[in-house]
Amino acid sequence: MISFWLLTEDSWINDLIKKFANEFKIPLFLPHITLISGLEISEKDGVDFLQKLKKEFKPFNLKIIDIDFKKEIHKSFYLKTELNDNLLNLRLSIESNFKKNKFNNEFNPHISLFYFNCGNNKKIKLKNELIKKIPFVANFNKLGLIIESFPIKKPQDIKNWKLYL
Repeated sequence: MISFWLLTEDSWINDLIKKFANEFKIPLFLPHITLISGLEISEKDGVDFLQKLKKEFKPFNLKIIDIDFKKEIHKSFYLKTELNDNLLNLRLSIESNFKKNKFNNEFNPHISLFYFNCGNNKKIKLKNELIKKIPFVANFNKLGLIIESFPIKKPQDIKNWKLYL
């Protein structure tokens, strides 16, 4: 399965992901928003479209609107972002290029900070600590494509991801 990512190089987000990876002994990953996931397309078609998309892409900022968590591993603990026109247009561009795929119309942009279920009490504590410390904006300046097994079942699945930038 192929997913398209919008990536940020903001050090504060990367530092949080590293901190949690060390704390929970889980693999590292790049800070990103998944624009589309689970595409059943060839690697070549995905990489070719990524190159086209990158030529048109201009970096932009997104507001962080909340810190949240869920039971599902792919949304274990994350920064919820606004859904602005830049983000929506990127997603729509991918959808329109790969029309034969079925898309989940629900788009909840977020930046995962870890893929690990450490329990709700721990997540509540982390949220309360972070909400006082983080900047509530992130700059997104890169696009990527990931080849992955979908959905994530355990943190170690991350080690099998193949990333194209």
